[in-house]
Parts: sequence; structure tokens; C-alpha cells
Amino acid sequence: MNILCLDHFHPKGIEYLKKEGFDVDDYDNFDAANLPNNINTYDGLIIRSKTTLTKQTIERMTNLKIIGRAGVGLGNLDIEAATKNNIAIVNCPTANSISTAEYTMGMIVSMVRFIATSHLSMREGLWEKNKFIGMELYRKTLGIIGFGNVGQKVAKIAKNGFDMQVLTYDPYKEDTVIRASHIKSVTLNELLATSDIITIHTSVTHETKRFIDKDFFSKMKDGVCIVNCGRGDLIDSQDLLSALESGKVNLAALDVYDVEPPDLSQKLLRHDRVITTPHLAGATREAHERVGLDLAEKISLFLKTGFTPGIINR
Repeated sequence: MNILCLDHFHPKGIEYLKKEGFDVDDYDNFDAANLPNNINTYDGLIIRSKTTLTKQTIERMTNLKIIGRAGVGLGNLDIEAATKNNIAIVNCPTANSISTAEYTMGMIVSMVRFIATSHLSMREGLWEKNKFIGMELYRKTLGIIGFGNVGQKVAKIAKNGFDMQVLTYDPYKEDTVIRASHIKSVTLNELLATSDIITIHTSVTHETKRFIDKDFFSKMKDGVCIVNCGRGDLIDSQDLLSALESGKVNLAALDVYDVEPPDLSQKLLRHDRVITTPHLAGATREAHERVGLDLAEKISLFLKTGFTPGIINR
């Protein structure tokens, strides 16, 4: 059986698939307008975030049985078209959660202690010691929206490493899971009203797309700090800019954007109280290898047996 890998799939994953007896074609630079001539012969397809898998491409892959997304987000593939054509979809919801949680805490520390901005200031030849007076995290309240794998790890680091008061809101997570983490579960309004720092770790759905808007900000404490290492579509960027300019939001740290790469000239990304990074939260050597092996094992099992854990569209 044949497997097509796109976007520079991890070599350990390719090595695993070959050892399992699969023929693997690896394309680093894939252009949907210039598909391989043998596109209809592949049994499995692996993509990362760079490739957009449209209905038209899926329908041309007439032999395809499974699509693997090397990562978490599924916004770059047509799930409905895959399901209609009886193609299973799997992803890796936990493989990069450690890296993302560590990065989130790094963004929080950099934001409240002005590490990134003071570094840039010194690069400009300035010594602005009195300008960058920061805020301790000790005993501050961290609100976590979404208590999945990443949210739980962020809570553990914040509570045990910084002695923060941690609150969470997640209507889909069982209370027993939250209680086992020794974290306080609260209503959304309570989290917004009492958190000094808010970090978002939920998926994008019809309910959550740009749900952090002007009404959302109005319920937060004055001077709140916002971190988004989850999904760019969760925050209305214009409303965030307005909240920064009004002082409702004091600081923001963004690793994800509604369009990637974003327009780097936009006012929000050049705001002096916003730090930005190019979607790096899950990007570590360890996470990439973990994702590669996890996805390779799932695809191998499915193509050999017709089943694998974690199929998201069945």
C-alpha cells in the first residue's frame, strides 16, 4: 500500500511506515494545483498545517482510506468531503501538549516581565530599566478557558511552579477530572471577572469562533492580560485591539492568528503592549518526533486492520 506524506513529515514517522511495509512518497513542497500523476493510487495521506486539503483534492484521491493530520487542528482539511467518501481522519491531540503548555507559560512570563520587549529595546541601544517594571505571577489568578491536555498541563505548571491561583472553565470536561487536578472549576463570568491573566486552550467550533469579542472583554477585570497559544480564530482581533487601546487589556501575547501568516503591518501586531511569535508553541524537536511516530502508528494500524483509536469522523 502507498502513503503520501506532505509538508516535511518527521523522518522517524516515515521510517516507521517503511519498516511496516508501506511504500512512502515524501513531498516537502506540495502544490494542490500540480498533483502527482499517481494521486489516485494512495491508500493513506499525511498532512501538516501548510497543506489545505480541499474537497476537489480529496475526490481525486479515489483509493484513499485514511488522512492523518500531523498535529491537532483540522481547519485545513474538508472533513465533510472525507467523511462522505468514507475516508477516516486521525490527528495527534496530545503529542505536542507538553511543548504547547511549556510555551504558554513562557509567553506569560515574557509578557508580564517584558522580556521580549526589553530585549528589543536593548538591541536598539537603549537602557530603559525603569520603563519595564513587571508583575509577579506569585499568588496571581490565572484563568484557563478549556481544560484539555494543554490546559491541564498549564494549570499544573502555574500552580506548582509559580504558586498561582488557577481557575478553569470547560463545560465539556467532567468535574472529576478538574477536581483531580486540584483546580477550581468556575462559571465563565466568574473566570472573566476575577482572572489577572487569561489563557485560551479550546478548539474552534461554530460556538467558539471569535467568541472572545467586545462583550467578552467587557466582563474581564480592568488591566487583564491575554494569552493565545491555541487557535487564532478564537479572538476577534479588532476587538482585542480596541480593548488594548482602552486599557481594559493591559498586555497580550499571541502565537496564533486567524490568517497565517498574518499581515505583519497590522496595528495589533505592532502594538507596544503585544508580543507575537510565529505559531511556535508546539514546535519542538521532541514534539515533532512524537507526532510523527504517533500518527505513523495510527495509520499503519488502520490500513492493516481497518481500525485505529482516535478516528474523529466515525
